[in-house]
Amino acid sequence: MGFCHPISDPPLPVINSVTPTNPTDCGVQNGTISILASAGTGNFQYSISGAAGPWQSSSSFTGLAPGSYEVWVRNATATCPVEWASAIQLSDPPLPVINSVTPTHPTDCGVQNGTISIFANAGTGTFQYSITAAARPLAE
Repeated sequence: MGFCHPISDPPLPVINSVTPTNPTDCGVQNGTISILASAGTGNFQYSISGAAGPWQSSSSFTGLAPGSYEVWVRNATATCPVEWASAIQLSDPPLPVINSVTPTHPTDCGVQNGTISIFANAGTGTFQYSITAAARPLAE
């Protein structure tokens, strides 16, 4: 009497979570994506560039620029690739917004007590301000 053993595909990996961290400043490539996966067989391979890869054995991606990333996980045998439900978007922090610039004129000719007050918000961190005199001829 023979025994019948069904043959089945290896189990699919399950992507439990994806944790993105945006770059810390404009023009900086220090964003990250961390992937947590389970089920499947053996160790996993990870891609943030779609099913075509490249693939890596680490679930952490670092040094990322702002952009759109497609998260995929597959078994270490390069079988059973699965995709995270949506693309991961990494973004630059918001740009500062200058809300107002208020000049106060000097009190008299030759007196250097004029001021310029700048109010800005949005953005992140501490702002740095700069003013430059206009390059134009002075009236006589």
